[in-house]
Amino acid sequence: MQKTLFFLLACAVLAASPLRAQVAPAAIGGESRLWVGAEYANFSPDWAPPLAQFPGVVAPPGITRLPGATVYVDIGPRRRFGLEGEARFFTFTKPGGLTEKSYLGGVYYTAYRRGKLSLDVKFLVGGGLITYSPAPEVGYGSYFVYVPGGNLSYRIARKWKARVDYEYQLMPSAPGNLFIPGLPSGLKPNGFSAGVAYRIF
Repeated sequence: MQKTLFFLLACAVLAASPLRAQVAPAAIGGESRLWVGAEYANFSPDWAPPLAQFPGVVAPPGITRLPGATVYVDIGPRRRFGLEGEARFFTFTKPGGLTEKSYLGGVYYTAYRRGKLSLDVKFLVGGGLITYSPAPEVGYGSYFVYVPGGNLSYRIARKWKARVDYEYQLMPSAPGNLFIPGLPSGLKPNGFSAGVAYRIF
């Protein structure tokens, strides 16, 4: 009987060892969190301002800035690195028929954190879609985009945070200006967005 009890106790100890080894990764995985946010955005589309450099060519009014909206998802451990996905829509005011949309995803690194304040730097890639005009002869285009950027966030409650974000979008294959042939290609839409996010878990 004693040998049987000793054998069962030894089996229990040996079986518990691998289970204990799995506790740390499970705990680390449990630290992951998911934020979902919405922001107001205001960007320079970059393609209209060069028109003003040419005599007699006038850019459509109000086309130097595009207001829009951003939705994003931020997921990762509580450590320094995480993943972010976002969609930006500049489709509401349509000055001169111009609209822009982008769908991006990538990584971020928390460069600074103190109390409720944190500063992240990020690098995203994806696709950008531009409608230059409702006129069929002008049309639209879709382009590869890569985006360095950063944001400053502040925890306003346990599950809420406010965020200000800056992005410098690079579209190397987009035309510099559709109306004036010969300009260097490549657009650099850039600007700020600000809003709030809610922590799902």
